[in-house]
Amino acid sequence: MHILSRETVNIAMQMRQRMRNERGNAPRLTEPDLVEQLLAYADCSADEQVKRLAARLREMLPESERAAAPAASPRVYRGRAIADDPETSPTERASAGTSRKMYRGRPVE
Repeated sequence: MHILSRETVNIAMQMRQRMRNERGNAPRLTEPDLVEQLLAYADCSADEQVKRLAARLREMLPESERAAAPAASPRVYRGRAIADDPETSPTERASAGTSRKMYRGRPVE
């Protein structure tokens, strides 16, 4: 839990707006791990403005909280963590499984 100043809240709101535009959702200002979520988002975002805002946010954090900030968040797809396996491409993973026809999420013979 962080105690947020007015400037920190302004930066968080700007980052949340950009996150909402890019991803479609954003963490609430009342969430206890808001700063960690925003910093994790900035690490995987391609937006340079988000990276600059995250750098300013990191400067505002006390030294103890800066060290505790996560380096990177796991990739998430539809609410589940995705394992990063650089050795196989998505097409190789798709062909490695059994080939079953699916219709509206159900197997079809």
